[in-house]
Amino acid sequence: MYWLRTKFKAWAKSQGVHLIHDDLVFIEKILHKLPQNLHRTLVRDFVYKWIEGMDQDENSSQNQNKGRYKANFWLRNQLE
Repeated sequence: MYWLRTKFKAWAKSQGVHLIHDDLVFIEKILHKLPQNLHRTLVRDFVYKWIEGMDQDENSSQNQNKGRYKANFWLRNQLE
């Protein structure tokens, strides 16, 4: 999914979400199990969940991990 590693990653960064390679691999794995017409909505909501999980006062890698945890948990539950 080329768009995931280019346009989506750049957009996520502009929202304050710092995706790493493992994040993109995880997202791709989940998306392959879901209908393609949902992909863009799911990744958009993934970023919003990540932002919700972060402390707005804090800017650190630990804060990114808080957001990552919430977003990953949410996306994994979309398989149910």
